[in-house]
Amino acid sequence: MTPSPSRSAQVAIGPGLVLLMAIACGCGTGNIYYAQPLLNRIAADFGVTVRAAGLLQMAMQVGYGAGILVFVPLGDLLERRRLIAGVSCAVACSLAWVASSTRFPGLLAASLVMGGTAQLSQLLIPFASDLSPAHRRGKVVGSLMAGLLIGILLARTVSGLIAEAFGWRAVFWLASGVMALLAVILWAALPATAPKLRASYGAALRSVGRIFLDSAPLRRSSFVGCLSFAAFSAFWTTLSFRLETPPLHYGADVAGLFGLLGVAGAVASLLAGRSVDRHGPGPAVRRAFLGIMAAFLLYWLLGHTLPGLAAGVILMDASVQGTQVALQAHILALAPAASNRANTVYMVTRFAGGALGSVAGAYAWSIWGWSGVCAVSLALLAAGLAAHERPGD
Repeated sequence: MTPSPSRSAQVAIGPGLVLLMAIACGCGTGNIYYAQPLLNRIAADFGVTVRAAGLLQMAMQVGYGAGILVFVPLGDLLERRRLIAGVSCAVACSLAWVASSTRFPGLLAASLVMGGTAQLSQLLIPFASDLSPAHRRGKVVGSLMAGLLIGILLARTVSGLIAEAFGWRAVFWLASGVMALLAVILWAALPATAPKLRASYGAALRSVGRIFLDSAPLRRSSFVGCLSFAAFSAFWTTLSFRLETPPLHYGADVAGLFGLLGVAGAVASLLAGRSVDRHGPGPAVRRAFLGIMAAFLLYWLLGHTLPGLAAGVILMDASVQGTQVALQAHILALAPAASNRANTVYMVTRFAGGALGSVAGAYAWSIWGWSGVCAVSLALLAAGLAAHERPGD
């Protein structure tokens, strides 16, 4: 693969463009989280079981992980403004498909495609990094990551409130319109740049596979991230079911409001970065995993109360984001010359874990209730911590 000259470095990126890209990252990634507080309503609308409803979140996570593998390498091979606008249009269409689905198998297929096309943040963050001068790169990328995290938090909250007032389909119709508008705005605002590489698409994909097979530390870190995100997804997939059952009896609006508590995760991302710089990623990952496990013990003991759930969400979201920052710092340091492809491996594996957690959480809830969700999540976390602590790479 031979690099092709790019005009990226010659284009200035101002604060207005950074803000637009941060908003787009939040909107793009938020698409796969709208459904989490709505699963009980969707299940009732289609007449399916809780376990079947959990498959929707699994489909979005699987689609997202597959989409990273399909679309992110294209960022090196195609003109990125055109690619980003095209992906925005594709996710707008898939959201409309979700909103208009009348049969559950069709909704499941639409969810899979929607997850696969919700790739704006994975394309915009590397683009912003390339457009930034070296002395501002960290600040710019940090701003887009903050936008992504805020988008996830608001997605759960906004979807719950809209669904309570207008029904769950209105959430996805509105999201479709937002993404269509963003496609037009991004096309007008982003600079045109030359492709970075001259290579075939197949060669780019094969290089990702080689990196995965050649690096045991990358495989281990990806596995650890996979299991932390699995536990995280198990909780959010089943929260709406926990809230609607005795003694709580709350609806989708309250489930969505829990997303606001995750602002602790945005703060934790900044603190975790400093901790990794000072002490290395290993201790940071260990502390974060123990924090997530403590959150699930809180859920188990006090999950029948709103204060218990709220305290657990604050601790869990902060710890999960701490894990993410520490693991990504480690992975990017492992392969500085192939950081995008190494990050592709990590993110694909991570969202496969999200799919696993969604299914495992829904299954545990349908058989054992809330205690089962907590027990399965703690087992996943114990396996992840054991893999992290295993000596040698």
